[in-house]
Amino acid sequence: MLPVSGRVSFDLVQNTAVAGLPILAAVGAPSSLAVDLAREHGLTVPGFVRADRVNIYAGAARIRLGPAAAIPVDPERRTPLFV
Repeated sequence: MLPVSGRVSFDLVQNTAVAGLPILAAVGAPSSLAVDLAREHGLTVPGFVRADRVNIYAGAARIRLGPAAAIPVDPERRTPLFV
């Protein structure tokens, strides 16, 4: 998984696919072109990732939703802390 702090661009999806990573997660939204490319390459793209919610733009079958208690959260931003 590649977590990013901004939007998901076409270039980020390309690089993720070349690296062989299955998931590109972001705190922002993906561009429509990025979503199209992610679907073509079978990538999963969750966007607007927060401690209590997420939007899945591509590859939803790969994601199993459940309690997020194990994910450390920045209390000010309410966003996951990726280590």
